Formats: sequence, structure tokens, C-alpha cells
Amino acid sequence: NFFGRGKHLCWGIRRACKQSSGINAEYGESQTLLDNPQELKPISVKTLVAMSAFWLGVSAHWTCLLMVIVPLQVIEIVGDSNKGAGLGTVMLIGSVFAMVACPIFGHISDRSYFKMGKRRPFMILGVIVNILGLVVMALSKKIWILGVGFVWVQIGNNLAAAPYSAFIPDLVPVNQRGLAGGIMGLMMMLGNLVGGLLGLLSLTIVETYLIISALLTVCATVTVIGTPEQNPRLQMTETYLLHSSHTEKKIPIEKIHWKSFFLSILEPLKSYNFRIVFIGQTFVMMGIYSIQYFLQYFLADVVPQPYAIAGKTVAPDASGAASFFILPLLIGGALGSVLSGVSSDKHGKKPGIYVSGLLMISVPLIITFEPKFSLICAMGFVFGAGYGAYNSLNWALASLILPSTSDHAKDMGIWTVSSVFPQVLSTGISGFVLDFFQGLGHNLGYTVVFMIAVFNMAIGTALIFFLKIKKNQKKKNKKKKKKK
Repeated sequence: NFFGRGKHLCWGIRRACKQSSGINAEYGESQTLLDNPQELKPISVKTLVAMSAFWLGVSAHWTCLLMVIVPLQVIEIVGDSNKGAGLGTVMLIGSVFAMVACPIFGHISDRSYFKMGKRRPFMILGVIVNILGLVVMALSKKIWILGVGFVWVQIGNNLAAAPYSAFIPDLVPVNQRGLAGGIMGLMMMLGNLVGGLLGLLSLTIVETYLIISALLTVCATVTVIGTPEQNPRLQMTETYLLHSSHTEKKIPIEKIHWKSFFLSILEPLKSYNFRIVFIGQTFVMMGIYSIQYFLQYFLADVVPQPYAIAGKTVAPDASGAASFFILPLLIGGALGSVLSGVSSDKHGKKPGIYVSGLLMISVPLIITFEPKFSLICAMGFVFGAGYGAYNSLNWALASLILPSTSDHAKDMGIWTVSSVFPQVLSTGISGFVLDFFQGLGHNLGYTVVFMIAVFNMAIGTALIFFLKIKKNQKKKNKKKKKKK
């Protein structure tokens, strides 16, 4: 039984919380010593890299699927005239399931008590389910089968990713979270590179799916082996005995109460800062997905061929051009991730988010009205720098403003919905908008979709201005600087 079954432990930890911090220990507001970031030990860079390795595999997986393979499969199945709606439909179906799965799997993970930890068992199971879904997608010849496979992949991926996303708030001290976010962003960019390079190779669809599956397995293995997650049953027993008058050695652990869970699913959004970050990321990701998912079609329909730089052809078709575009995207992304991650620990997250948003907004404005392949690749570097910095900073910011310190994975799962929900809303709508306005001629569809993307990213970036930082937190930061 890895789910809890008793109230004594909850009572003991709540009492310890009240005695040690004097704060309200109601659900969603308690702060235990276990979860207090100030009590966490510093983590080596080697461990942070191993912890972030899974993001490399996940990023390569999604980059290759969404920017290369799935758009090609959709055209083969439904034809060129219905490609926008076809791609939007597949994304819509899969994303709905992902949106529901994130908080549920996160909640189960928060209350699981495997010997190897709360998070890693779910990663292992999730990767297995994910790979089975990839097999279905690789063999699909009908749009509904492709959609079913995509749903399967989303469920498996979120089964692994929702608990995994709690590693940073679980294990990384506050003063290292900017660095952790930077390394995570770098791994994402490396994954984007690998996913893009797969599109440049002369591989069949089945061969590409096999390579993605193998890479995902290897990266998950590195993270599972390299992340020192403690046995939660022992950890909670030690804390309980230390902070309560009980002397019993076996401590019953907390049950999963599904009614309370579903009632509390929107609890994090009652936190003002969490709500601002959630809504801001939703708008930004809506803009990013509108560009990302339809880039290959934009290159095929709008950008003049051959796809050349300095007079030399670098890609034979739109699929190869989209893959080549990822190279400058990676370089900019790696630079943006590392620099923003390191600097944010000293200068804060908000200024970096403003800059990253402006960088991303500039790209669709330019390539829409000047669709030259060489310029698009140059702007790929700019977009990558903005996207890498935004990912790094927003992830670190989210880990700092989680409203509940006892539900990291559930709250991070709910926060992840702000990345998944835009796929439901933006990609589905954008696909139909694209097909409708393209029918009017002059490539009007891409102009409308990209301008909507600009608007969404601008709104999401501006919302961060309204984020409130506590005065006592500012004073603490100033004191630390003076001491240094």
C-alpha cells in the first residue's frame, strides 16, 4: 500500500508546523519543515544536470513529433487542403486528456510512498505508456487512430512529467532554483536540437519513432538513477517523531481523498501570484504554439524556394527546412537559458521575462512581412534566446510561488495545465482560422494566425508586471546582498 491510511501523521506534522512557524496549517496553506526550501541541502551541478536530463528526452520527443512527424502524417492522411484542421483536431484531442491528467497524476504522486521515492516510479511507468502510444502513432493510417495514439502518448508523458516537475521544489534550495531552471532550459534546447536533427535525416516514420523512444528511455534512466530522492516513508517518520510526542516507529500515512482533491483542484488559483503566472504563461504559450505547430506549413506555402543560406541550399523541402530552423533556435535558446538562469538569482525574474517576451514577439512581426529563409533562420536565434530565457525564468518563478508546500506535484501539475490548455484552445482554433483565411488568398491565413500569436505573447508578458513580491522578502534579499 503506497497510499496513506491514517490521520495521526497528518496531525503530527500539522502540529509541528504550527509550533515551528506559527502559520495556518489548513489544507493548501501548511508549510512543513520537510518542504521548507530553506531546509534543503545544496545540490551539486552534476546532480542538477542528471535531474534535468529527462527534459532533453521530452523536448526531443515533442519537437520531432510536433514540428516534423505529425504534420507530415496529417498531410499524408487528410491531404493538403485540410491540413490545418486535421493537425488542429489531433492536437485538440490529445491536449484535452493531458490537461486533465497533469493534476491527477501529480496529486497521486504527492501521496505515494514507494521505497525509491514519490516521483521516480511514476516516471518509469509513464515512459513505458508513452512508448506504447508512439507505436500506435507510428503505425496509424487514419486520422482517428493517429489521434488515439496521440492521446495515449499524452497520458504516458504526463504520468511521467507531472510528478517529475516537482523535483525542483522538492529538492532544490531557493538560492539554486535560478541555476536549476537554467540547466533545465539548456536541456530543453538540446532536446530541441536533437529533435530537429532527426527531421534532417533520411529516416522513415517508423525509424524516427524508434529513435525517439530509445532517447526518451535513456534520458529517463539518467534522471532516475542520478536524482537522490529519499524514501518518503522514512523521511516522514523521522520528522514525525522529531516534532511530536509520539514514540511509535510505524507511522500510518495519508490517504488520497478524491472528493477533497477535486474540490481543491482550483485552490492554487486562489493565490494571486500563482494566478498571474498561470494566466500569463497560458497567453504566451498560445502564441508560441500558433507559430510552432504551423511553421512547416508556413515554410512550404509562403517562403520562396530553394531553402538556401548564402546561396547554398540547406534543405530539400519544408520538413527539412523546419528541422534546420531548430539549429539557430537551439543556439539562442541555450544562451538565453543559461544567462537568464544565473542572472535571475541575483537580479530577479521579472526583468528577464520582459526581455524574453519582447524577443519572441519581434519574430512573427518580422517573418510575416519579410518571409526569406535566411532571415527566418536569423530570427530563429532571436526567438530561441527569448524562448529559452522565458522557459528558464518562468519555471523557476513557478517553483517559488507554489501556494501549498505539501502538494508540489499536484500544484505543478495544475501549473503545467497553463502549457497544455493553450494546445486545446490555440492550436485547434488556429488550424481552422488558417484554412479559412488561406482560402481567401494572399496567404492571409498565416498573417492572421501570426498576428494573433503576437497579441497573445504581449498580453502574457505584460501580466508579469502585476506580480506581487512581499515586502519582507525584498528586505531579506537586501540584507543578503549587504552581508555579501
